[in-house]
Amino acid sequence: MSDGVSQWLDQIGLGQYKSVFVENDIDEDVLPELSEADLEKLGLSLGHRKRLMRAVADLAKRPEVEFSSSIDAAASPGSSQSDLAVWERTPGERKPVTLFFAACCAVFYVIGQ
Repeated sequence: MSDGVSQWLDQIGLGQYKSVFVENDIDEDVLPELSEADLEKLGLSLGHRKRLMRAVADLAKRPEVEFSSSIDAAASPGSSQSDLAVWERTPGERKPVTLFFAACCAVFYVIGQ
């Protein structure tokens, strides 16, 4: 289990299940696929299953949330992640490129008139 999942469990108040997640090889890739039945098999109480399922659903709604501690760490030299993957996690970075493209289109449209 990655440190990010461990920290995430602490954030949602379920840090006591870190060892269960480690023992069952549950990481950020498997987490979205967990069902309530899976969590019951792992020994989570009904309330904790509901809390975890709600937190996973919230993560699915916010794709910019990452388990890594920071984008800078992922973008460090020698990282196995591609530049595109890092760029996809920073949606605010696209706005200047979009504005530049729109301005270029407007200029070419005026020139063509």
